[in-house]
Amino acid sequence: SLSAGFIVMLGWSFAAYAAEGQPWTRQAFSQRMRLEPVHPKVLLWGLGLGAVMFLLTAAFSPLLARAVSAGLQPLPAGIPDYLNPSRQQSLALLKEQFGAQGVLPLIPIVLILNIAAEELFWRGFFQERVAGTTRPAVGFVLTILLYTAVHLASGNIMLVLAAAVCGLFWGWLYLAFRSPILNAVSHTVWDLLVFVFLPF
Repeated sequence: SLSAGFIVMLGWSFAAYAAEGQPWTRQAFSQRMRLEPVHPKVLLWGLGLGAVMFLLTAAFSPLLARAVSAGLQPLPAGIPDYLNPSRQQSLALLKEQFGAQGVLPLIPIVLILNIAAEELFWRGFFQERVAGTTRPAVGFVLTILLYTAVHLASGNIMLVLAAAVCGLFWGWLYLAFRSPILNAVSHTVWDLLVFVFLPF
């Protein structure tokens, strides 16, 4: 679940920080994880790029749905409705179910927390650490590969492909700006548009 993902990612971030022997102060943690304040213009980049990612997803989804309907792209058995591109209204139906259960207002909050922890670990710690000990390009590529690999446990090829594309995009964003905060803003915009506000 998303809440479990938040706990795991945040736990990994703190464990990795502790393993480096860094001092346990707010300032030291913020400096190591590059959590410095971000200029408003840079945040606008995050908002805009998150929206661009959403538009690309919206454009690609119908093509994928047609491929699935035509049998060109098989789907694994038991794929959840909300990940099945052949069911264009599945996310909207899921949203209705959450609304009926009274948990819909909590979804954006949980998503934001999960995304913050994910970006903190994958980009703020892992990509930054590998880039610092080797080269930025190596950190970029290795983070994409491992970020994609952890999704293999789902057994869902669609989720793995989505992780690869998103990992490439957000890895590049961190490579360009080196700000987990910016990454979290862009990541949050995409997730909220796709899964909450404008499901397609």
